[in-house]
Amino acid sequence: MHISKYFTKKRALIALAIITGLVLIIVVTEEALDIYAEKKENKAFAALAPDFISLCLEDTNRSDHSFILGRLRQCVYDNSIHNVDEEFYAHWRAPTSDKLRRIMNFAKGDAMEPPHMECSTRTEVLEELYLFMGYDTKKYIVAKPANEFPDHVLVEVLNPDTTKKELHDPTFNVSYNHLGTGKRLSAIDVLQTPIFEIVACSNSGECSRQQMMNDIEPLFMKMQHYYGLFYHKPDTGNKDGILSINKSRFDPEQKF
Repeated sequence: MHISKYFTKKRALIALAIITGLVLIIVVTEEALDIYAEKKENKAFAALAPDFISLCLEDTNRSDHSFILGRLRQCVYDNSIHNVDEEFYAHWRAPTSDKLRRIMNFAKGDAMEPPHMECSTRTEVLEELYLFMGYDTKKYIVAKPANEFPDHVLVEVLNPDTTKKELHDPTFNVSYNHLGTGKRLSAIDVLQTPIFEIVACSNSGECSRQQMMNDIEPLFMKMQHYYGLFYHKPDTGNKDGILSINKSRFDPEQKF
């Protein structure tokens, strides 16, 4: 009787050890595959990025970071189009290198039409280009504040020329600048700056204030919604992100 119980317990322990071992093998294998896939993607992106950057910047002074940041944003904008259709969804979850390849194919004249993208995919490519060139970045998401305003995604980058962070929006090919000083604004700056002191500026530095004033009421409403809340998820493995809110523009109790 005691012998039977001993062998039954021993079999259970052996089975548990086997199962534990198999689980560990699966976990290690999955981690190894993830590392391999990441390295493969990094290599694929690194093979494309230098040519695309050279194509965009041409003979630009590589020490002029303010111009470089705007020019890369403009290059992503010029060689893709905002269109959420079947083509977009066919490539939506593709690696970033695939998205860059399609943008570059159009830029070089190897494709008849620009790839169909939207704010998240354009920002994804632009952020990776910034990172490839050694810039520090953060991706910001503007949560959907109302039915008529979809989610929006932008990238914030640290400009070595100014040692300041600045938002870049490849969907509209603009940075967000202070009307009085002309300086590019960070996400926190945008939250803290009065709406009518914020202007959308093209790479050339010519701010579209007149265009904004032509349609001031709907624009004010859009900016009031979009730039009242920013969400950033740090790449630290933490599931929680960081919300930055200006309650005078975005009241979470009313919106959520």
